[in-house]
Amino acid sequence: MTPKEFDSAVKFLSKLDSTSIEIGRLVLVQGQSQKEVAASFGLTKQRVSAIIRRLEQASASVPNGWVKVTVWLPPDAARKVEEIEKEEKNKISL
Repeated sequence: MTPKEFDSAVKFLSKLDSTSIEIGRLVLVQGQSQKEVAASFGLTKQRVSAIIRRLEQASASVPNGWVKVTVWLPPDAARKVEEIEKEEKNKISL
């Protein structure tokens, strides 16, 4: 994963703490092994694997270059925005 792809994925995981982000960067961007990173942080390999899995899922579910927008809208407007999202995702998967 490139540093830019990693930074994009992290944006969508608001509850990820700075240590988890650092762990993810070491494994996914710098290529260190999960076992090695787990040992250096005093964590189990399973915990590191869970962090990496969350980051990979976030990366896979968000098309490259997309941005997250958080707004409050009336229900009808929110449905329209959701429809736009589905249409745009369908364009990508064609």
